[in-house]
Amino acid sequence: MKILNLMQTLCSELRAIEFWNTAYRHNQTPQKYEGVAFRAREERRKEIIRKLAALGSQTLASQKKTRRSRSYIGPI
Repeated sequence: MKILNLMQTLCSELRAIEFWNTAYRHNQTPQKYEGVAFRAREERRKEIIRKLAALGSQTLASQKKTRRSRSYIGPI
């Protein structure tokens, strides 16, 4: 459950980044600081995507491990 909450939080942050980046792209004359902020958000976006990919892989691996341990009957 902890991993799921973290994934939801990261997805929320991605949505916020997309919101601000869309506003930046629609701005005809962005200020210099807005460009700096845009680049910082893009870096954070990449970090989040890497974290989500790692968490997804971790979750899949643990699910496979759980399935294997449940299917093991053992010696009779």
